[in-house]
Amino acid sequence: MFKFDPTKYGEVLSNSGHIYIQDGCDEQFMNKLQNLTKTIKSEDGPENFSFIPTGEDQNELFKTFRVLCGVEEMTISRHHILHYRKDMPSYPHKDRKSLQYSCAIGIENTKHSSLFLWPDAPLDENSGSHWRDYVDSKGGQGIIDKEIQATEPVKISTEPGDLVFFPTSRMYHHRSNTEGIIIYYIAVNEFGIYDRTASRQERKNPGEMTPPPVDLIK
Repeated sequence: MFKFDPTKYGEVLSNSGHIYIQDGCDEQFMNKLQNLTKTIKSEDGPENFSFIPTGEDQNELFKTFRVLCGVEEMTISRHHILHYRKDMPSYPHKDRKSLQYSCAIGIENTKHSSLFLWPDAPLDENSGSHWRDYVDSKGGQGIIDKEIQATEPVKISTEPGDLVFFPTSRMYHHRSNTEGIIIYYIAVNEFGIYDRTASRQERKNPGEMTPPPVDLIK
């Protein structure tokens, strides 16, 4: 799944850091993501864009997160391709508690789009079940905008095969110029939470999707 040595980065995620690795996705796993992307973009594409690593890919995923997070037992809480289409904006935000640590893998990008991270802004956790819960707890998006404006963001271009690991429920993040961007997100948490529903970006049609009864804890 990956082609980098996680031991070089220690417990960077548990210490609220982030990692950007260019071309860090294994070619075989990248082929799986690209093949699914072709299906998604076809007329008869799937209703939702879920993709769960299996076998050796899943073993490597857990091994990598254990090193980066310093946590032995974790639950996969997010496992899907995000396909940003027209009128799907992004705002600086923190994801829900279940999306504690994430890995983003670039699939398709445009020269106008970037992922922004704010590692020097407040790193308190979104303890809610939705990113909007954190916005409400702060008193509105305007408060968040003031916090991020006080620090310099890290700007990342997620080209095909690039990896970005970061603490998604604690670090502000945002994607600019989203239309046409396709990225794979997989997230884990140490709380045993599996509350996944399909967002607009990861399904063909509107409506919530019921989480499948799959044991994703290791």
